[in-house]
Amino acid sequence: MRRKVIKLANNTLVMSLPAAWVKKVGLVKGDQICVDESGDALLVSTTGSGKSGRFVLDCDKINFDKNILPYLYQKGYDEVEIVNIDNKSFSDAKEKVSDLMGFEFIDHGERRCVIKSVSREMDSEFDNLLRRTFLITLEMSRNLLDAVEKKELSRMQEIRNLEKTTNTFTDFCKRIISKGGYNDPENTIYMYVVVRDLEKVADGYKRICDVFIHKKRKIILSKKTLDIIKQANELFEMFYTLFYKFDPALLAKLKSEGKKVKADAETLLKRCSHEDALIASNILFVVMTTYDLIGPYMILKFDKIQ
Repeated sequence: MRRKVIKLANNTLVMSLPAAWVKKVGLVKGDQICVDESGDALLVSTTGSGKSGRFVLDCDKINFDKNILPYLYQKGYDEVEIVNIDNKSFSDAKEKVSDLMGFEFIDHGERRCVIKSVSREMDSEFDNLLRRTFLITLEMSRNLLDAVEKKELSRMQEIRNLEKTTNTFTDFCKRIISKGGYNDPENTIYMYVVVRDLEKVADGYKRICDVFIHKKRKIILSKKTLDIIKQANELFEMFYTLFYKFDPALLAKLKSEGKKVKADAETLLKRCSHEDALIASNILFVVMTTYDLIGPYMILKFDKIQ
């Protein structure tokens, strides 16, 4: 959509607002709008920086799934009304909303409820929550290996629960990005990929915990499997170090080590026992996801790599 700039008086440049957008948001003469700078772009909104809006979810038109709520949250909606909802779905929704920072139930009536953002997203929190996501995932990886080596498998549920915290943080980071709050517009898409894949790494460790939790008897892993877990952990820690302090030598090492660990994990997966294979497949997932993070990372740091 293109608009022609018109000059008024001596120095004032103006343009018209799209009629469809004006009708959608209900603007009338005299209303105020917010114009925020985002690099070379201007963000025009009725409520200030970032997206907002209201979404109505009708359970008679689509089967309710609580997992849709994080996506509406990530997309930047500030209010979600769920209508024609039964008691079971309402309980599921309450459970899921408790993991979404700043979202609360503000109304609940017969077969309907309203969820609303009760706090303004702080752009300054993005970097803090991103680093905390890294640190919690590192904690998961270290504790998992320690528990397996010491055969303290009763710790698996506690370790698994850390993944829930990473979801809370990455959902919030995605929401900030969707609402235009990330401070580097040119690299927004690449930062979103980093956040998304960090969540996937934690998912991989969570699924390894699930293997131990759901087995009714103890699992004894081979030394090769333990070694692969350790190598995967070291690979992810290497990426974390590189992410916050660019080092060409470390980047080269991460690439070469990533290829080696990936090949070792693939070989193990082909030759190991069934129980080790359940672990090896998820470790391979962690390794490949970590290795794939190198691409968006290089774009983010391109000015230092040239």
